[in-house]
Amino acid sequence: VESTGIGDGSDNVRPFAGTFLRGETPINFVDPDNMNISMDVLMDHAAMVGLKLENGLTVVNAPDNLEEYTTPNEWQTITWNFSDFPNDQFKTISLIFDRENIPTENKTYYFDNIRVAGTSCESTTSIFNFDPVPSFAVIPNPTAEVIRIESPEVFSRVEIYNTVGQKVITLRDRFQSNSQFDVSSYEPGIYFIQVFNLEGKLAGNGKFVKQ
Repeated sequence: VESTGIGDGSDNVRPFAGTFLRGETPINFVDPDNMNISMDVLMDHAAMVGLKLENGLTVVNAPDNLEEYTTPNEWQTITWNFSDFPNDQFKTISLIFDRENIPTENKTYYFDNIRVAGTSCESTTSIFNFDPVPSFAVIPNPTAEVIRIESPEVFSRVEIYNTVGQKVITLRDRFQSNSQFDVSSYEPGIYFIQVFNLEGKLAGNGKFVKQ
């Protein structure tokens, strides 16, 4: 994420609160039948979420593309279709979390798993890189108090990291798939988990949102 901003409508632009990001390569839809961008979104209220492609080679900016977020406090996959928009090599994705509304208090919006034409853009979703091992479910997610790791095997060590790659805690025991972990004291945000099997080898990755 490069930056965030708020427009209050004073410059004849509709009110918005949002952010933008730039990938390593421009976005260019090569398949005219698959001009979709999708991502997972988590907010605390229903809203219209806008996605805009900007800084193209020939088309400066594509128009706003709005879709509805309808599942407060739950992850929802939103897909924006750009088949009716001009195609170009856009350098910037602008994300408008709540079109027409400006928060009156501090808000945290989450987005993850950005996919362009069905292809994951992992380099834009997180600065923490997992090793290529199986992922597992963390339940409940998001959570305010405890989590449970859905792992098919017994594991001996759990490591939890924040989004800047700092290790928050290391836990050692003989954990089962129904073992619970107290995260009530953690600051709100996204956390990443690595679990290690009885031989000490990395066995899986997961992540969760602490509310």
